[in-house]
Amino acid sequence: MTYNRRAFLKTSAAFGATSALAPGLWTRAARADEKIDVGVLFSLTGGLSIVEQSLADATLMAIAEINEAGGVLGKMINPIVEDGASDTRTFNERATKLVVSDRVPTVFGCYTSASRKAVLPVFERRNNMLFYPTYYEGFECSKNVVYTGAVPNQQLSNYIPWIINTLGKKRFFIVGSNYIYPREMAKVS
Repeated sequence: MTYNRRAFLKTSAAFGATSALAPGLWTRAARADEKIDVGVLFSLTGGLSIVEQSLADATLMAIAEINEAGGVLGKMINPIVEDGASDTRTFNERATKLVVSDRVPTVFGCYTSASRKAVLPVFERRNNMLFYPTYYEGFECSKNVVYTGAVPNQQLSNYIPWIINTLGKKRFFIVGSNYIYPREMAKVS
């Protein structure tokens, strides 16, 4: 299979899609068509696109591979790609479009804690699923989100003992940017 980024952006999606295909979750989409619609919601433009574009590409590549292998239960996965544009309000609008207008049961997307928090009410209100493909700050648990990454205590349990044992430091400062993840990370440490 030859990877064509432009074609994938127009036609494919699914970071970990196979794990999302529980029968009850896909019933609504699978009965209506010979395809399963899923949303792909990452920043394809704006300042965060440099990171999120690769997540979108990986999602689309995974969907293409699943489809190439025959799909899921004989149905092809149809990605509906939306651009969060590195803006939380846009993420919320695009998530609403995917869930309400496009009627996708599952969306793969978001990269920042702020964008995840902006779309969370959309998924909880409609009882849809969001697969969040990166580490997160913890202190949030939703039955409508599959958090795929590590939480702070899983990271801190490795590097704080290393600092103490290797560098011999028992007092140190945590310095970070002023946004959700570093503030919550500092709470844990």
